[in-house]
Amino acid sequence: MIDEQELRKALDELDTHVRTVKAYMRGLENKLNELTIAAATPTPKLPEEPGWYLTQQHLLLLKDSCGDWSVRNINGRPIQGYWGREGSLDCYAKDPKIVYAALGPDAFPLVPISEVILPSEHIKEDKED
Repeated sequence: MIDEQELRKALDELDTHVRTVKAYMRGLENKLNELTIAAATPTPKLPEEPGWYLTQQHLLLLKDSCGDWSVRNINGRPIQGYWGREGSLDCYAKDPKIVYAALGPDAFPLVPISEVILPSEHIKEDKED
């Protein structure tokens, strides 16, 4: 027959295991919620036309005629290693997932350079009116 002290010890151990399982379950539930939200969030489409683009943070991008994306510095040269592949000095990325992951959701929508209105153009237009 089990005495009361052994029973309390067994119940305490069981309670500890239950709390541990509940903590793991909360963690799994939180991760599942994150993944569900990420899966439900549509990935923006990258422009199909080659050309120069600006992100919403004014990062200069070029999509070349081969479909490769590159981030450009102020001199127009591609920035090596921008796409985040460890140890890579590659300047170009073609995979939309890599481009999206490196730029982040706040970079979108991308704006073609031809549609960018510079502040000096606004001033000029205002003076003509």
